[in-house]
Amino acid sequence: MLKVWLNPKLRKELREIKKLGIDWTDFYKFNNIDSKLEPEVYFVLNVRKLPLVINGVFDVSFYLNQYKDVRNSKVNPLLHYFKCGIDENRLPFSVPTQMDEKAEMSLVEELSDGAEVINDEIDYDFCLLKDSGINFEDYIKNNGLTSRDEAIAHYVRYWRKYKPVIEGVFDTGFYLSENLDVRKSNKNPLVHYILHGKKEGRTGLRIKKISKDIGNNLTKAHDKNAEFSELLKKEEIDWSLYNIENHLANTNDEPIAHYLKNENIMPLKIPGFFDSSLYLELYPDIKKAKISPLRHYVMHGKAEGRMAYFKADKYFKKGKVEFDKAKPTYIIANHESSSTGAPLVGFNLGCEILSECNLINFILNKKQLHEAFEKNCVASMSGFGFVGATLVKKAIEHISNHFGVIDGIVCNSVETVNVLEAANDMGIPSVALVHEFAEYSKPVGKISNTVLFADRVVVPAQVLKESMLKEFSSRVVKATPNNILIQPQGALPFIPEGHGNIDSVEQLKNIINLNGDEHLLIGAGYVQVRKGVDLFISAAKRIKELTSKPCKFVWVGEGYNPDTDLNYSNWIQTQISLQGLEDDIVFLGHQRNLDNILKLTDVFCMTSRLDPFPNVVIDALKADVHIACFDKSTGCAEFLKHNNANATISPYLDIEAFSQDVSKYLNNINCLKGRNVTISKEKLCFYDYKEFILNQLQEAKKFQSKVVEQIEKLKATGAFQPKFYNPYVKVERAINEYVTRACKGIHQYNPAPGFNENTWVNESNELQSAPLLEAFKRGDTITHMVVNLDKGDVASVVDFVYAVHIHLYYTDLVDEFAKYLSNLPGHFDVFITHINKCDEASIKLALKNCGCRKLSLFQVPNLGRDIAPFIKLLKENILSSHYKVVGHFHSKKSSAVNGDMGERWRMFLLNTLIGKKEHALKTLSQFNNENVGLVFAEDRHCVDNGANTNFIEDLLIALNVSESPYCFNYPLGTMFWAKTDSLEPLTRLEERFYKIPEPVPYDGSYLHAIERVLPKILSVNNTKFVTVFTEAANW
Repeated sequence: MLKVWLNPKLRKELREIKKLGIDWTDFYKFNNIDSKLEPEVYFVLNVRKLPLVINGVFDVSFYLNQYKDVRNSKVNPLLHYFKCGIDENRLPFSVPTQMDEKAEMSLVEELSDGAEVINDEIDYDFCLLKDSGINFEDYIKNNGLTSRDEAIAHYVRYWRKYKPVIEGVFDTGFYLSENLDVRKSNKNPLVHYILHGKKEGRTGLRIKKISKDIGNNLTKAHDKNAEFSELLKKEEIDWSLYNIENHLANTNDEPIAHYLKNENIMPLKIPGFFDSSLYLELYPDIKKAKISPLRHYVMHGKAEGRMAYFKADKYFKKGKVEFDKAKPTYIIANHESSSTGAPLVGFNLGCEILSECNLINFILNKKQLHEAFEKNCVASMSGFGFVGATLVKKAIEHISNHFGVIDGIVCNSVETVNVLEAANDMGIPSVALVHEFAEYSKPVGKISNTVLFADRVVVPAQVLKESMLKEFSSRVVKATPNNILIQPQGALPFIPEGHGNIDSVEQLKNIINLNGDEHLLIGAGYVQVRKGVDLFISAAKRIKELTSKPCKFVWVGEGYNPDTDLNYSNWIQTQISLQGLEDDIVFLGHQRNLDNILKLTDVFCMTSRLDPFPNVVIDALKADVHIACFDKSTGCAEFLKHNNANATISPYLDIEAFSQDVSKYLNNINCLKGRNVTISKEKLCFYDYKEFILNQLQEAKKFQSKVVEQIEKLKATGAFQPKFYNPYVKVERAINEYVTRACKGIHQYNPAPGFNENTWVNESNELQSAPLLEAFKRGDTITHMVVNLDKGDVASVVDFVYAVHIHLYYTDLVDEFAKYLSNLPGHFDVFITHINKCDEASIKLALKNCGCRKLSLFQVPNLGRDIAPFIKLLKENILSSHYKVVGHFHSKKSSAVNGDMGERWRMFLLNTLIGKKEHALKTLSQFNNENVGLVFAEDRHCVDNGANTNFIEDLLIALNVSESPYCFNYPLGTMFWAKTDSLEPLTRLEERFYKIPEPVPYDGSYLHAIERVLPKILSVNNTKFVTVFTEAANW
């Protein structure tokens, strides 16, 4: 069998798996795999990469898909099953049992209300409930059924619709209401309760009229079962420190009894073992489940690798440099201590600033150069992995306890974004060094959060800034934050000893088999798709054909393992073989530096698909080597072009052009020798980079002082309304977030009703302070008229007849609209537009008693969303009927946006405009003021033109409206009330402006433009708009 190197973690997994006694005889045959490795070794290497099955024992894909907690953890799923899953009644593979024919026919014949349930899932649920031993006798009687199988099939089919109760066993509705995670999963709740909930201490039945004392006794009895007690006894816990750790006076209770009795009342710690507050903060799933955190950790969490107690000293180590209280203390955070690009930049930056400050190296993951990082600092905090901001704050607090105030923190790579978040929460000045493109930084959002959390953000090139802004605009708000700066990192002065070979020139000649009359072309980097090794090979074949002299091609870097890496290396090997390049391409492996290989090199080929500003390109410049790369694939391309370097830059991933360009250079090597050396000395001095970063730390400190000052001043004004700005965060966090982001030029939410942030900024050109504070200084914090529907007298009468238009594309929402329409006052007629003729009867029935004088239905084609039907009705029916006011609503779901945003958005608009009788009356009474032409919901979100500026300009010309094309305050979501004559200009538009066929773009169309110009057309009739809000409605 082939031998491979395994890291310590995998070696441990392998040892434990071999102890299980599994028969691996048919493993390769069953999975259709050809490998020379031991089956157990292959399994350990690929368990999270391939859908492996151990026949009759374990199905990896099934287990990970079935159990989200295992999928999200880092544990080996096979070991999890044997260590925990068996005791928790988890299944190792799908159940092959089949339900009896009658039950199956009953079950799949008619699914309830189009519920999206696949037959395999139904089959699984049925079989599991059949084997559960649950007594369904009362269920059979109550539902007029005849057999247990029929009862189980009935439950599986109808649990969503009727939320049934199984007497004395399970209340479906109660279980779903108490357990948000189960409700969101859309999985059978009874099945969840049997497999997980019962073990986790969740309750399947509603317990009525239970006193607090009884509840505590039940919890105590539950937690003190024999299994739990035995497990707890095995833990090495020093209970003598319990009272001291928790600042408790003398108590008659034993420590363990005190903990169990009070864990739900106060945040408690078990010294060196368990911190309940930390555990619940790190794992929201446990908090939502409302189960004992200690019980979960002891019985499940520990085996799953969850952290329950942060022992700071375990990760803290003093370095070789003495602390000097006269110097500032800076932290440099790196995601790992490896010899790759970003960590080497962090290491060199630390070495450069070491003489000027007390340096703390903060390393999330230990790698091969960790010893060098630990030595070159006052102290290091390392090895706790990619943890959340909560743990990072504890680590930084520990550092601060040793060394006092932290004067600044440099977060090197977006992988340290949680460190940035902690620094932001703690008010520590921060600078983020971003070396990654947003396109490959996952999960999506790390780049945007880096901009939000960091005081200053440094990228090496414009192309990275553009990538950053692209994600930021799509996820946060369309803006160009003023805290993003461009500065290449420069040539690295220090390369730590101890990792990789450093072959001499003569050794390299022998390895590569150079005779002296060949061209040598090299690429470098870890062998992976992003680095474009396959593109390097394709180019090699073509360059070989085009050049007059023989060529050798070398790739320098780790990761080429064709025997074990089936995702990429294996295909690279195949490509080399099929293209006949076995004698022309050499994989050299990692070299500690590229100095010697570059002495032999004619062209450095950077074939990466995306690569920010790699150090290897700077090395090539220093060595005066010609550089070839793709345009737009790297920040180096713009740098090389701007400085007229000795380089060829080809269109993005155009292999033929790349090969032609490189061959042209090789066939006629130009006279730019010496040019790249000069550029590296003049433009890429690391000392200059170090000075730039230190200056940015000072700027970050000034920024923090400015933010603190503005927060205090804004608090004193009382103008900021935190629950309007962001109802989902605490008050202190809301005002801090508002001021910090505003000072960066980021305007995401409006700070108070009646103050539109973007309108004020556009008119005042104030981009680097909190707009609401500046407006208060000028004595005007109102940008438009706004009405609080919760306050003031309610108008007594609406004495005009009005029309209501509802576009019901989603007719399943008709019952919802019927309830809202019942809130409307006075006399009104309802106009419904819909798509399908067959929906008319159900719509009429649902709206039969909605309170309107007259109900009219119109079938319309699916063109122009809700806008085209509305303009058509306005033109042909509503204006001619002399209604004074018209309301426009629609069944918004916004399938193009994530999660339940469309649902929340629709509910916000409807609840604001017609959610209560008194609110609807007060809203409509605004039109008793002849100057009011439009009323819509006050929205906390800052919005702008989006991708619609050209469309807006066209529309304003067509409408003959002389207004600015900038739109910051409009009926977001296109639901509103308006005077009919104020909207009359819309009826003069040509149909091409609104009869837009599907699919309509997410943004950038005349429909989006019409939504935005509605307030602007009021100028035709000299009326104004008013916004309304209620404190209970938000989204």
